[in-house]
Amino acid sequence: MTFLLCLNIVLLLSLWFVMRQGLAIREPLMDLRLPAMVVLLGSGVVSFHLFLPWLALETSTAPAAHWHGAMMLAGAALTAAGFGLALYRVRKAGTTSRAQAGWIVAMLGCAYLAYTGIDHLVFYRDDGRAGYVDVSIAREAGIRCDAAFVLVRLSEDATTATYRCPHNIVFGAPLHDPFVPWPSYREADSPALARSLYALGARGPVRH
Repeated sequence: MTFLLCLNIVLLLSLWFVMRQGLAIREPLMDLRLPAMVVLLGSGVVSFHLFLPWLALETSTAPAAHWHGAMMLAGAALTAAGFGLALYRVRKAGTTSRAQAGWIVAMLGCAYLAYTGIDHLVFYRDDGRAGYVDVSIAREAGIRCDAAFVLVRLSEDATTATYRCPHNIVFGAPLHDPFVPWPSYREADSPALARSLYALGARGPVRH
C-alpha cells in the first residue's frame, strides 16, 4: 500500500500543479510554466511505466530488462526536479505560496518512487543471474510463499539464491522482470533454492 499511496499522491499533485499553471492561475508575479512542463513530462513517464506491461502484451513484445526500474527512476527524478524548480523560483523571488507544502510532499513521494526504481535495477543488475521462477520450485526448496512466482538472483558462484516473495503489488508479471516495489516483498537468501535450480539443470532463474 505504501507504493500505491505515494504514487497516487505524486500523480494527483502533479496533475493539480500542471492544470493550475495551464489555467493561468499562477502565483503573483511568478511564471511557473517551465516547472509545470517538467512535472508533466516526469509524471507522464511514471504513468506510462504502469501501462507498459499491457502495451507489451498487446504488441507481443517484451521491454528491455531494466525498463521498469529505469522508467520509474527517470520519471520520479524529472517530477521532483520540476517541483524543486518551482520551489526554488518562488523562494528566490521572496514570495510565499500555500502550495509549497504540497510541492515538498510530492518531492518526498518522488524520492520514494525513485528508490523503488533503483532497488529494481540493483536486483536485476545481471540479467543472466536474475529473473523469476514458479513458486513450486521455491516450495521444493522449503520456501513459504503465497505468490505465483518468486524473484530470484543467483550469487556469482551460484551457491546461494536471493529471493523475493511478492506480497500484493506486482507490475509486469507476464514479463521476464516483474516490478515489485519495496516494501511489497519479503527477501531472504536460500542455498537450497540455488541447489534446486542447479538440480533442474537451469543455468539461471530468468524466464524469457
